[in-house]
Amino acid sequence: MGIEPGSAESNGCRVSVLRGEYIPLDEAPVQIVPENLGDYLEIMSKSVFHSGMSWKVVESKWPSTREAFHDFQIGAVAAMDEMAVDALADDTRVIRNRRKLQAITDNARRMIEIDEEFGTFQK
Repeated sequence: MGIEPGSAESNGCRVSVLRGEYIPLDEAPVQIVPENLGDYLEIMSKSVFHSGMSWKVVESKWPSTREAFHDFQIGAVAAMDEMAVDALADDTRVIRNRRKLQAITDNARRMIEIDEEFGTFQK
């Protein structure tokens, strides 16, 4: 059995290599397999937050982020207004990058538009 790309053996423990760090697989970020628009939104959003930020910080704040964004129920996220985003930008439970928080609501609205225009977002 070979080592999968992006992973390695360290002292008999399977680890993943992420940004040059070796981390035990049980501590590695959880991979989401998309089944609906909300799942795609969550994957995109998590990718946006990982950009320029420690994955450990993102992972530690992600449960609160999911809660703040209604478990990524696409309609509920798309309905969030500027005041809701402003409130999140002051909420210490989430990563308070206003532009990234706003991107989540903007992306939700655009994903719904694409889904309606083309019949699906997934293709």
